[in-house]
Amino acid sequence: MIDSMSERLREWGLWVGIGLAWGILLRGDQRCEAADSVVDSPQVAAQGLAREYEYVEEVERDLPLRQLKPLHITNVRGDISVHGWSLDKLRIKFRKKVVAASPIQATRFLSLMDYRYVSSEPSLEITSQYSKDLSIGERLKEEDHSKVRLEMEIYAPSQLKLQMWGVDGALNLKGWTGLAELRARAGVVRVEGFKGDTVSLTCESCSAQFKQVRGSIRSATGGGSVELSQVQGGHVYVETIQGSIQSADVKGDQLYTTKQGLIQGAGLKGKIEFHAENSTVSLADIDGVLSGYLESGVMNAHVKSWRASDQATIETLAADVNLTLPREFSATVDVWSKQGKSEIQFSVVEAADPNVMGPLPMGRVYGRVRQGGQLLRVLSDTGALRLRREAL
Repeated sequence: MIDSMSERLREWGLWVGIGLAWGILLRGDQRCEAADSVVDSPQVAAQGLAREYEYVEEVERDLPLRQLKPLHITNVRGDISVHGWSLDKLRIKFRKKVVAASPIQATRFLSLMDYRYVSSEPSLEITSQYSKDLSIGERLKEEDHSKVRLEMEIYAPSQLKLQMWGVDGALNLKGWTGLAELRARAGVVRVEGFKGDTVSLTCESCSAQFKQVRGSIRSATGGGSVELSQVQGGHVYVETIQGSIQSADVKGDQLYTTKQGLIQGAGLKGKIEFHAENSTVSLADIDGVLSGYLESGVMNAHVKSWRASDQATIETLAADVNLTLPREFSATVDVWSKQGKSEIQFSVVEAADPNVMGPLPMGRVYGRVRQGGQLLRVLSDTGALRLRREAL
């Protein structure tokens, strides 16, 4: 009988120990759970080490706002999502994620993460904190720990001036109406439902998506694709070094520039301009005026309605130009490829270029199409130039 009681006590002690270990992870308004997925690294498989699990802890708090100030949000290791709403308060949701071999180890990692909220005279600041309460030596060891991440989701008055700074994670902005400035080193950036003056993005290597934007856009990235759709802005500026640019249903003064990326567009309205080095430029259904410069590659463009209020110039070094214009196209044209061929499907009433003394060079066409109008210059050193009439 004594042996059976001892055995029962040992079982009871075992279950109490397990309960205490898991109970550490349940505190106040926070919730922590172990994910179903198991993380196996090559080192784990090779060395026979213990498997690692992902542990998650969630924190949510509401903070009243007595005064509307610029909002600055920074997270160096994890995603940032900001939603605009009409309430005069902040709702802060944090989702801590760690990969650990045990609940006790996970508790330690989770305790190292927190956030700092400061309401000062000039602004509101929300900043993620890692390696909290550690010495400098311990902090340096924890800096490179890739198994710790903090996701931030914040609801705030949409009219605030906003700065979002991320390093290793995605940036998401939805339903904002104030000025917005986004900066990141890498990751995915998504802006949707923006209705304000300007939203800007600066990133070393990001892919970006701008959707349903009513306002100006300024985007400068080193790499990664940039997509724009359903945009109505005063000014749209997109710059990338190697990534592609895809634009659809965009209205405004637009400038797309890249070194080696693809430029594609459809349903563009307004003043459209491109600058590229080695690229393929493909633009369709343009309603407005087109200008640009391309060193090498090819440019294919279809303009369904030519609306020029000023001179337009399309110039290449060695790239070919295939420009399809509406049948009712009317303008003064200046078409010349110094060492290439030129083809014009419109009747041109030739005239003297007021800026050139003497006869025009061989192969250069300058004159009026239909009633004439603002000057369209299409020039190249060695590329082939084709101005075609839109088919019936």
